[in-house]
Amino acid sequence: MKVTWQRKRKPTLKTEQSATRNGRIRSRVEEILLGLED
Repeated sequence: MKVTWQRKRKPTLKTEQSATRNGRIRSRVEEILLGLED
């Protein structure tokens, strides 16, 4: 997440929303994968 912010000099509202959305999806996927492993 921080890497994308460092790469993009001008963070816009659209990129911020997409970043948070991707983060939520990634965290949800990780929860599902961890659940399957248990």
